[in-house]
Amino acid sequence: MHRKQILAVCDPEAEYTSRFCDYISKKESCPFEMAAFTSRETLERFCREEEVTVALIAEKMYDSVLEERIKGTLLILSEEKDGEDEKKIWKYQPCEEIFRSMMRCLEGNGEDVLQTKK
Repeated sequence: MHRKQILAVCDPEAEYTSRFCDYISKKESCPFEMAAFTSRETLERFCREEEVTVALIAEKMYDSVLEERIKGTLLILSEEKDGEDEKKIWKYQPCEEIFRSMMRCLEGNGEDVLQTKK
């Protein structure tokens, strides 16, 4: 049995998180189950129970402790357009672009998450 792959999105802006997760979950090519969070504490509790494949975390919520708790790939939703750090994805662009950037980062890390949901 193939283990489920979870994409956790954590941002204090509830509407942003909800809309992003809604968009991604409707993509036929999305290999992830979505999990949305507006607080770090809730995400940390979730990570104790579930293995998160990828986490997109708002930059202001990120710290090294959170990175240790997440076993999968952690990417940062940045409020600044900054092309220097491959682990940062600019938050204020179309959802499709965020998804593509995330998938490029995962491919670069050798992650095997490109199988589609059946």
